[in-house]
Amino acid sequence: MSVPLPLAQLFDRFPNDAAAERWFVRERGPDGVRCPSCHSNDVQARATRRPQPYRCRHCRRDFPVKTDTVMHGSHLGLRIWTMAIHLLTSRPKGVSSRQLHRDLGISCKAAWHLSHRIREAYGTDPELCQGPAEVDETYVGGFEKNKHADRARCRRQDPDGRSQGPAVPRSPCGGGARLYTDEAAAYRGLDEYRHASINHGDGE
Repeated sequence: MSVPLPLAQLFDRFPNDAAAERWFVRERGPDGVRCPSCHSNDVQARATRRPQPYRCRHCRRDFPVKTDTVMHGSHLGLRIWTMAIHLLTSRPKGVSSRQLHRDLGISCKAAWHLSHRIREAYGTDPELCQGPAEVDETYVGGFEKNKHADRARCRRQDPDGRSQGPAVPRSPCGGGARLYTDEAAAYRGLDEYRHASINHGDGE
């Protein structure tokens, strides 16, 4: 298992937006910047032409490194994006948008936007889901029996798998991945995975 980069080293590696941009450029195009519109690699970098420092000589389009990524249209700096990506991927249980708001010194709305965009990228890139995966179910909105009478609604919870079961095949984990779940009936029949169940009832 890889060890996450300590925050002190992360701050040293990305002291400003310029350093973060160089990293994003290398990660997005190891062979050089390509035009997101026509995919030409005949791209001119113009450091003084902000906020769109790249120009495609083929289709004459100007663009920043954020174009056609989950950062598209965001006014947040690239350093903030690198910090958010690190925090969301290095914490075993993830990070809430409220915690991002406090850690990054940005608004709650911006933190919510960041977390949802980054998780969107996880759900569309199979390469980000490597190694064993663990799946669990959740109840959204709480149990009706715990609600005050004026807030309770007649709604049947569905622990038997008719609602959450289809979510697993839609995950980015490819067929044959090692998948761990609990013993809930929702996870039976996941034949495309190497599926193993943890029986909490037996103390596992």
